[in-house]
Amino acid sequence: MNAYAISNGDDYSIIDRNWPTLCLSVNNYAQISNNSICSAQTIQAISGNLILVANGQAVTLPKNSSLNQRPYPRTAVAINQRGDKLWLILVDGKQPFYSDGVTLVELTEFIINLGADKALNLDGGGSTTLVVSSNSQTKLLNSPTHTLVPMRERSIANHLGFYALP
Repeated sequence: MNAYAISNGDDYSIIDRNWPTLCLSVNNYAQISNNSICSAQTIQAISGNLILVANGQAVTLPKNSSLNQRPYPRTAVAINQRGDKLWLILVDGKQPFYSDGVTLVELTEFIINLGADKALNLDGGGSTTLVVSSNSQTKLLNSPTHTLVPMRERSIANHLGFYALP
């Protein structure tokens, strides 16, 4: 893994470049760092690849990648200005008659309409997967696609998980 990651306060990644990072603190506040630097109180962190929104405004996206301009499955996180509200956004895609996906511009517009102050694109494509676990049972909530095969899950190096108290 070549991005920043912290789990339960332990940094388990080798940083080879400054990636924008979602940092979650021990007191349940979130921040999105422009680089791989989180505060000392960070207990969970995961890097993404692009800041989409800063100060409630769209960030100019690089135009050098067709992935930025074509509809794809997407995974992003967004936070409000105080960092006490976090949105997890997943969009299925690459599945005609179900979901084509969204462009990064469309995703950014959606996030701004939520009222988010800052947003980070985590990944997309076949790694866009949403699973819930309840009573020792897991259930896939979306329709991921890997190698253009709907409902085929992709192996990934990292994930973002949330636990809710009963």
